[in-house]
Amino acid sequence: MDEKKLTDFKHRSERNHEKEQELLEQIRSSANEALPPDSLRPEEIEKKLSEIPRQNSVTKKKKSCYRFYKWAAAAAVLVFAMTALWQVNRLSRESRIPDGTQAEVQIQSEQIQETAADQALLSGSSASDRHSGTEGAAEAAGETESVSAAPASSLEFVSDYQEVYDAVYNAFYADAGAEYDLAASPNGTTLEIAADESSSSRSLGSLAAYGSSDYSSTNIQEQGVDEADLVKTDGAWIYILRADGTLAIVKADSQKPVLESMITLEGITQPQVHEFYLDGDSLTIIAGGQDASLTEEDGVYQVSSGAQTCLFTYDISNRENPVLTGSVTQDGSYETSRKTGDYIYLFTSYTPQIADTYEASALVPRANGKAVPADSVYLPENLTTQSYLVISSVDVKNPGEIQDTKALVSGTANFYVSTENIYISNQVWNSDTTSTELVKFHYEEGTITGTAAGIVKGYLNNSFSMNEYEGFLRLVSTYYDEGWNEYNALYILDETLTLTGAIENLAEGETIRSARFLGDTGYFVTFRQTDPLFSVDLSEPSNPVILGELKVTGFSSYLHFYGENTLLGLGYEADEETGITSGLKLSMFDISDPENVTEENRLILSGVAWCSSLDNYKSILIDPQKNIFGFFCDSRYLVFSYDETEGFKTELIYDFYQDRISQQSLSAESVMDETNSRGIYIGDTLYLAGPSCVIAFDMENGYEETGRLWLES
Repeated sequence: MDEKKLTDFKHRSERNHEKEQELLEQIRSSANEALPPDSLRPEEIEKKLSEIPRQNSVTKKKKSCYRFYKWAAAAAVLVFAMTALWQVNRLSRESRIPDGTQAEVQIQSEQIQETAADQALLSGSSASDRHSGTEGAAEAAGETESVSAAPASSLEFVSDYQEVYDAVYNAFYADAGAEYDLAASPNGTTLEIAADESSSSRSLGSLAAYGSSDYSSTNIQEQGVDEADLVKTDGAWIYILRADGTLAIVKADSQKPVLESMITLEGITQPQVHEFYLDGDSLTIIAGGQDASLTEEDGVYQVSSGAQTCLFTYDISNRENPVLTGSVTQDGSYETSRKTGDYIYLFTSYTPQIADTYEASALVPRANGKAVPADSVYLPENLTTQSYLVISSVDVKNPGEIQDTKALVSGTANFYVSTENIYISNQVWNSDTTSTELVKFHYEEGTITGTAAGIVKGYLNNSFSMNEYEGFLRLVSTYYDEGWNEYNALYILDETLTLTGAIENLAEGETIRSARFLGDTGYFVTFRQTDPLFSVDLSEPSNPVILGELKVTGFSSYLHFYGENTLLGLGYEADEETGITSGLKLSMFDISDPENVTEENRLILSGVAWCSSLDNYKSILIDPQKNIFGFFCDSRYLVFSYDETEGFKTELIYDFYQDRISQQSLSAESVMDETNSRGIYIGDTLYLAGPSCVIAFDMENGYEETGRLWLES
């Protein structure tokens, strides 16, 4: 690698950082602008606004808990007020065990009677009655105290969609839900299932008219559970999904990549393509659009529209002539998806249209044009949103049919899918407490079954905060006590989502920034000014134990096991006194002894304020066996390798911005579009593949560029 490029990169980043610091000072003083997280970007705000129920008298402001964005509070408060979809009234006072003590696990069943104002979304028991297990840090003195937990949850039926309507209407459209009995179930958390089918409207039409063996794969969270992305390869071709609604199939040639064919979603006028799956000679594109429906009451017809998500599946056995083999639609905007075996599991968020009567409302989501049966809808005891989460399964060998569908009337924050189960987490905020509600679905060969619900203190950082192992769900959260002091916790729940073990009161004043689990060991990072990397023994679910705590500067936003005894951390360097970030940080941790984890090497790229790939793990190319990892940062794609003696080695810095200038094809759209580029490898060739071009580099010859293909706009 040319060290001059690395030096130039550092100098440019430092100059950019100086300008950014000046801008940040202006922002801090004026509080007129802020750099928001993904959830506060315009498109997400628009999405959330569309989900806010009319005449909602119980919606409150959500209190921000993220210190990383503390300087943006003035602007964020307004946005949070508009996007507060997961609200809940006060949980019962949560029990706390003093830091430095260790408690026995003592599971107790306890009947809880609370008023509607004291309910959690899915639980009839207080948070204090659901926490049991060990508390304190590694040096706990062994003192004991009993902690109770709620019994396992059950699934019950309601009569029909009329009861769903009554619950939603009274919770959000009547007088603060006073007419609807939200009393707690004495049996703990309960999900209700409607018993018979009802149709809400007549559709005018579905989404048909849309205005080598040595190669890399998409970076996924769970081994054996595939995830969709924008770029994939099968070792012979490269597939690129573009924002204009087309998918390019490119013949991989290190000297001269060739455009083989282009798939176009016919009739799509305002393309909303999301991601795609690749499975041998089958390719499935996930896209979104609007669907219109017609309702009639007393001779008055009303046309309404809502978001729909569609799966288009193609036979690509002939790459020059892909053939559409089937498509399905599902009401709601796209959230995420997963694929195991031949089945794709699709998750959408559907917002019903509530009128003054059940008959005039458009209440029922549809899957492939058919109303989801009422006995497939799970209704929580207490609602925080009128929106549904809709889950469907599609067999790619029968792509024109939906095999199974379930719906949950609930908001969602994170999705984690193991090889057997789906876990949905929902963050609940109010002025006194934060909590995370969990719903578990089992899936097998396309069949989806709701099995359990539970709740823990605090909020989750992202999906990596959850992990299933041998039937137990392990998760880490950040929570606040009654005085709004910040702490972190680790919880272990059994197959019924009953709490079996816990460690609380960790890292006061810090927040969890990343987590990773491997068998009986877990690792998670918290941050305020420094970066404590905790290692924890999970071999005994009723008694998790903190093994070690390594404190270094900065923090890791993403963790990835990089070999048998090493853990790669990607994140940001920060000032030890102030916590202000000052650059991109690569850390390699030696985890051969979990009780004494060390940071054996680090590399700091000063001046980098934000790295987009750290917010989207699928955009990271990483293969420890190949000894390569790469990601997009600012306008550049960076590629590194690692050597135990020499540390991190910079292999490639490719600057899309400078390249566009040299090619005289610079435009704001072309540069910004390249943030959707991916790095992939086939054999000894690295390809940077994006919406506008495919560039080949010889990995064995200093990453020299060997070929390029420009894709037509």
